[in-house]
Amino acid sequence: GQLCPLWGFTAVFSSAVAVQFPIIHDYVADYNLYVLVYAAVVIPLSCLNLNEQVLFQLILSAFRFVLIFVMIYTVLRATHDADDVTYFVSQKEPEGTEHVRLQGFYSMFSILVYAALFHNGIPVLSEPVANKKKLGGMFRTTLVLCSVLFWTLGYFIASFFGHNVEQSTNLNWKDYVGGTGRPKDDNNWNAGWEDTALWADALSLFVVAFPALNVVSSFPLNAIVLGNNLMAAVQGEDVHEHETNVKCRVIFRLLSSVPPIIGSTFVRELGVITSYAGIFAIATAFVFPPLLYIQSIAITERRGLKRRTCYEGVGSSKAWATSFV
Repeated sequence: GQLCPLWGFTAVFSSAVAVQFPIIHDYVADYNLYVLVYAAVVIPLSCLNLNEQVLFQLILSAFRFVLIFVMIYTVLRATHDADDVTYFVSQKEPEGTEHVRLQGFYSMFSILVYAALFHNGIPVLSEPVANKKKLGGMFRTTLVLCSVLFWTLGYFIASFFGHNVEQSTNLNWKDYVGGTGRPKDDNNWNAGWEDTALWADALSLFVVAFPALNVVSSFPLNAIVLGNNLMAAVQGEDVHEHETNVKCRVIFRLLSSVPPIIGSTFVRELGVITSYAGIFAIATAFVFPPLLYIQSIAITERRGLKRRTCYEGVGSSKAWATSFV
């Protein structure tokens, strides 16, 4: 399950850069070329510790917020001025979309569950924080802020582009002109656009290209988490003795970072990758914990211990756990 985001990051980077900066002018060939470029950057970063790349991560985090606000603002302007000027060559006016469509619930729910499974990265992400007492507030604030921003972004993009939304939504900005310029051929807008303002070209480039740079920073974070989890699973109770062993650390980081990059050359569609990620997420969130709970009850009863502990709450029952499984 943890391989899927790494797989997705590689696909996002390679597809975005292949579209914006083609070299061979064959999409598949350009895509695979940029997979190699991406691997050359993120694999070495994945072998470093998180505290060795704090500044790099902070700078890119700031640009992530800028990107979200730019995407929301440009879509709102395009919606407001749809009758007067053209902001997106391929989408002159809002298409609109259904607010509720139950047929798509199965796809949305699995991806939503996966997006909420960030707990496995908390130990690694907490490591560089000096004052650990503030971690609770930091994670709560980050979770609420990111949830609100991404919901808002998703709502306005879906409302404007409708069924024309790309799987990587930033690619919808590849023909953003910001209400400037004119078509080369009035009878065929697909022939291209000319005399667009420099700032519009810059915004288009930023929105299309930055997610590619963004996933350069996201990949090592997730690879470090997965590598550490693999090390803990293999080494067991002796894991702390091996964490300072550079050779051992690098081996597990390579095991976490190389397979998804290879996989991205075979499956490039982000929607397919997130669908598989959602399936693993549902198993991780709703199947494995109840199974562990049922096994825990069996062990405590066998040892003659009390079943109820301070960790139990609403839903802590064998019947509830069994119903989930």
